[in-house]
Amino acid sequence: MLTTRSLFISLLLAILLSCQQATVIENNQWSLSDAHFNELLEMCNVNTLKTYDEFGERLERIQDIFASNNDPRGAFPTVYKAITDAALASVLVDDYDDAAFIEQFGLDFSKSYLHFLEQHLLNRPLEYHWELYYRHCKENANITRLVVEGINGHLTIDLTRSLAAIGIVRDNLDDWILVGDKTVLSVPGFLEELQSEYNTDASELFHVYFIGDIIDEIFGDGTAVNFGFNLLRLDAFENAIKLQQPEKAEQIEKNMRKAFYERENIIALLDEMNLTP
Repeated sequence: MLTTRSLFISLLLAILLSCQQATVIENNQWSLSDAHFNELLEMCNVNTLKTYDEFGERLERIQDIFASNNDPRGAFPTVYKAITDAALASVLVDDYDDAAFIEQFGLDFSKSYLHFLEQHLLNRPLEYHWELYYRHCKENANITRLVVEGINGHLTIDLTRSLAAIGIVRDNLDDWILVGDKTVLSVPGFLEELQSEYNTDASELFHVYFIGDIIDEIFGDGTAVNFGFNLLRLDAFENAIKLQQPEKAEQIEKNMRKAFYERENIIALLDEMNLTP
């Protein structure tokens, strides 16, 4: 026969167990198989990532997993993979004054993407720029919108921080411009992949978002994308120089956040105008 004390203990244990069950946090596996989900987590481990080349291999597999499952989270990796491949190829040509700087930057920058992807998969709190991207993925936003939102967040925020973290200086500017010129050549390739993987034609948006067709008419086809892409990169470069100065860091972070949301407002407007297929 249960005593009052044993009843109390039993009740207390039941309450504790129910609390533990209530606080179980679901991951963001969504429709992925266990094998694919666990493979993604393994590839997100930045502690085992040693080279920029290895990141290129991981990113290709990440994109393949998402695309094969028709998972919208693969929208940005489709673009990022093409840009990374172009950057890796450019290092082999050895046109840079300091190729080691490009590789060091590439490795640090790539880790930021993997870190936030891992945080998302495990349903941990995200910073504002990636929270917005993955929230819109879950809401099945247009693939093209997701691509541009990923670019906006990764270049406006992560890019700036990575450049600051490796101690970029103004002497690196020529190499920085050169790698931008080379990687923008990847645009036709990732537009083809978006069409193939997600049945999405993003070419129109890339002309509108990156300043507009009028620039192409004046300076030649592709100028609008090149101008806009490098504008984001040069903005990140200047912010990274200032971000390394402790007295300016807090204000620069505020400026980056403001710029991110201003660009997001443009993206949202284009979406309302049905310019994000």
